[in-house]
Amino acid sequence: MKAISLILTTLLLCVLCSLVFPQNINSPKQCCFHYQGRIAPKVIRYERTDQHCAKDAVIFFNHKGAKYCVDPTRKWVKAVMNRVDIKETGSGDKQ
Repeated sequence: MKAISLILTTLLLCVLCSLVFPQNINSPKQCCFHYQGRIAPKVIRYERTDQHCAKDAVIFFNHKGAKYCVDPTRKWVKAVMNRVDIKETGSGDKQ
């Protein structure tokens, strides 16, 4: 009888934990916690971090697949983003 009670209690705790700590499918894919001051050349694309992230950032990807979190308010970051936009679409100012 004690074994059944223990199993049922454990099962109930597992169910309660899954309700209290659900996996949020709407959570951001990637967030940045620190900005990098210098990056490797040849940025081929970028992504803005999700609005739910604590820090507003842009993630640069280079030709080798490396990722760099950078401050989107910096002039040089905007210039790199504009250069990537021009290469991708033939026109700048992607938003």
